[in-house]
Amino acid sequence: MTVLSNDVLDRAIAERANATLSVPGETDREWQIRLAQAAADQDGMWVQPMDDPHRVLDDFIAHGIEMKVAIGFDRSRYVFLTQLLKRNKHLWLNQATMVEAVLLRYPAEVSIEDRRAHPRLPVPDGSNVAAQIVCGSALLPISVKVWDVSEGGLALLCPRDTNVLALKRGDRFAFTLTEHGRKMAGSAQMCFSRPLSAKILKIGAQFVPETLDATSQETLAHLLGELTRIERLRGRGRR
Repeated sequence: MTVLSNDVLDRAIAERANATLSVPGETDREWQIRLAQAAADQDGMWVQPMDDPHRVLDDFIAHGIEMKVAIGFDRSRYVFLTQLLKRNKHLWLNQATMVEAVLLRYPAEVSIEDRRAHPRLPVPDGSNVAAQIVCGSALLPISVKVWDVSEGGLALLCPRDTNVLALKRGDRFAFTLTEHGRKMAGSAQMCFSRPLSAKILKIGAQFVPETLDATSQETLAHLLGELTRIERLRGRGRR
C-alpha cells in the first residue's frame, strides 16, 4: 500500500519522529536517526544521526548509495528509499538549537510495511491488559505497556531501563501478560527496538512458540478475539 509522502512525512518531521536508516537487504547495518526539518529548497529533508560516531554515513554520501528509511508513526511502519546528499555540522533547528545533520533526498513515495506474518491488533488505552518482562541481568520484572499483539508476537513500550537498552536483535526475554484474570507466560525474541522519547523505548518481539503452554495459547487466542471485536466496532464507528 502506498500513501502520499507529503502527508506522512510533513507530520513526522513536525514531530521530529525517530526512524531507522539502513542499507536495503542488509539487516545487520542500520543507524538510528531523528527527523529534523524539511529542506524544500533542496528537495530533501534533514535528519539527525543518533549513532554514527565513526561517520560511516559519509561513505554512503560520497558514493550515492541507495538507502532505506523506516519510520514508526501512527501505529504503522512507513518506509521509503532515498539517498544521502550531504552533511551539515551546524544545522540550526531554531534560534537556540543547533545539531549535526544529514540531508536525505525527498522520496517519490512512501509505503506502509508490515514485517509480521500475522496482522497486528492495537491494544487500546484503558484496556485490562498488563505485562511484565525479565531480561538481561535484571532480578525483578519490569512493567511494560502492550502496544499491539499478533498471533506471532507483540510490541511493547518499555522504560529506558539499562537491561532493556542492552537487548539486541535475536536476544530472548521472559514475559508475562494478563488480561481479565487470564495469564500468558513464555519467552519472546526481540526483532527491533527504537526510542520514542527520552524515557520510553518501543520493542517488537516474536513469541518463542515452544515456551507457550496450553493455558498461554488459550489466553492469546481470547485476547486476539477481543481485540478483533474492538477493531470491528471502531470500524463501524468511523463509518
